[in-house]
Amino acid sequence: MTVSDPEALYIGTEPWKPKEALEDGGVITDKADIFAFGLTLWEMMTLSIPHLNLPADDDDDEDTTFDEDDFDDEAYYAALGTRPPLNMEELDQSYQKVIEMFSICTCEDPKQRPSAAHIVAVLEEDVHHQ
Repeated sequence: MTVSDPEALYIGTEPWKPKEALEDGGVITDKADIFAFGLTLWEMMTLSIPHLNLPADDDDDEDTTFDEDDFDDEAYYAALGTRPPLNMEELDQSYQKVIEMFSICTCEDPKQRPSAAHIVAVLEEDVHHQ
């Protein structure tokens, strides 16, 4: 399911876009949304926005406001379209299936990502085994 209209543009929110949607001339397929789904799983596990590494503020008394000067533009743009890391120390064994789904959905090569139908089948199989 490749987008065939050469005038069509991939519309998506930057931190969730796959590499192929960030590159000029990238071939957009149905697998672009699978990457975004994988990053949504990451977001639910980390409670963070993908690739938006804001400096930790150790002073709890002070208002935590976003300071553009502290934001690393280069690191942010370099990380777009890649799989963000997970802090495995914060995630126990109960996250294993979700971590596996996140990992396969965020493969850089779209051909390596599962189809939406495969994801549904895996999730339904997991529900039926409980």
